[in-house]
Amino acid sequence: MWTLKEIILVKLAAGFIKDSATRRTMFCYGEKIWNAVLRERTSDFNIPITLQEDIIALIKPIKSEVLNWMEDHFEIFTWEMSLNSQEFLLDFCFNPNGTVNRVKTADLFIHSKEFDVQTRFVVACQYWTKSEVLAFFKNLHESAREHILHKYSTSNENLNKYEKNVAEWLFCYRNGHIDESRVGALHIITGLTLLFRVDFWIIYHRRNVYIF
Repeated sequence: MWTLKEIILVKLAAGFIKDSATRRTMFCYGEKIWNAVLRERTSDFNIPITLQEDIIALIKPIKSEVLNWMEDHFEIFTWEMSLNSQEFLLDFCFNPNGTVNRVKTADLFIHSKEFDVQTRFVVACQYWTKSEVLAFFKNLHESAREHILHKYSTSNENLNKYEKNVAEWLFCYRNGHIDESRVGALHIITGLTLLFRVDFWIIYHRRNVYIF
């Protein structure tokens, strides 16, 4: 059972990671510099010095969680939207233990207007049910739908495993295998392909390491 202090410390540390300006400093500069910046930021909030050090100590493993997320999703992002240049715009959700809540983070990404529609659609095909993806797809501009239909053809042999999930969804869509009456009604993992569900399970359990 966690103490109230531990819960609050993780929440505060995760809050700094969620801040895009702070995250930019952490990823662009060395540890000595961002430690100094974090000490300044925590002082601005009148956080006691002893707790400041506790928060800074938690930042490093939480930062590693973000890096793990970026690594696991690297192949999803397009050349037009390089993850290295856009990751500061990402809004991460964290579990109480400081690990990234991948499902909620994906939801925020998919709904964000900061990113291109194509990449958001690819992410949706990894985390959402087929019916939920259909609702998203139908709300896209016709030109965006046509581009997706053309790019992710099942005849394309150069697709990575994430893009193959998109191709599988499009195959089901073209052949009328998606029940439109079930939009939004199923659990988020149910509609994933077996390949990604296995990968998701491995990643989640491999990375779900408690800080305390």
